[in-house]
Amino acid sequence: MYKKIIFALFLFCVSAQMFAQIEFRHGLILSGGTGNIWNKKFDTNSEWVKETLELGGKFSTFGVYNAALGYKFRFEPKPKRIFYDIDLFLGFKKYGEKYGDESSRFYLPEGENSPNIGYGERKTNTFYTSLNPSFNYRINNRFYAGAGLEPTVYLRFDGKLHAEKFDMPFTTRIGVDLKYVEFALGYKIGFLNRMEGEYYFKSFNLNDLQLQLYIPF
Repeated sequence: MYKKIIFALFLFCVSAQMFAQIEFRHGLILSGGTGNIWNKKFDTNSEWVKETLELGGKFSTFGVYNAALGYKFRFEPKPKRIFYDIDLFLGFKKYGEKYGDESSRFYLPEGENSPNIGYGERKTNTFYTSLNPSFNYRINNRFYAGAGLEPTVYLRFDGKLHAEKFDMPFTTRIGVDLKYVEFALGYKIGFLNRMEGEYYFKSFNLNDLQLQLYIPF
């Protein structure tokens, strides 16, 4: 009985000592920025898409924007320069797809029962939620750099909110600590096909460039 009590007290003292050497901080994150789309694949099952390509029509993407509200949990061992962040986000992304340009007009041969192939665009708005654990290193008292993975679930609302797609972007960032606030510039590289069977492209990957403001409490 006494041995168990002594052992429990020993574990408690060791745990308390370990946590005493780790500074815990948390606070609000505001982020927003732009991005780019890569690894685009055409919807070759669409006859309209194939006809447009055969006639010289070009497909492209535009207007990639993002914004997010999040919360950060930071674990910082002392006196080491290494620290760990866990960021939770609820965000919004917007992007567009288009074919041709406003000065271009592409037509199928006269007499064929096919649509006018000239210019058009589609815009998509999507919500997402994500969890971003990261490993960070303090370069000096002000600047740090970090990297991590961000499991992301894209949400769709059609009367009910439900999960639509999943991604696992690799994240990097460099930040500056101004004591009461912190700024970081981050880049996310999407690895999984974010889009499937929608509009002109069958699939593509989204990358994000974000400016983040961290306000610790």
